[in-house]
Amino acid sequence: MLMAGCIGSSVTGVLLIYMINLGIGLVYRQGLSYWHVELSLLMVIAAMIHFHIYRKPFKNMFKVLFPFKSNINKNKSKMRSTSK
Repeated sequence: MLMAGCIGSSVTGVLLIYMINLGIGLVYRQGLSYWHVELSLLMVIAAMIHFHIYRKPFKNMFKVLFPFKSNINKNKSKMRSTSK
């Protein structure tokens, strides 16, 4: 669904650019513009669903890539426990 929205939106966007540059009438562009917006909305909704489903793997991936906060807190607690 995400790929269909992306491909459809990009194809209709390119067609709209060509129509504007070539001066093709507004009547044809209205229908194409409608589908461009609809497919873009489909792409946004599908992306939101995708991020919601894969939220936990994304969190784990960013914790591995950017472990700044977790290491600082662990190191402070280790230092406190070893000094006593």
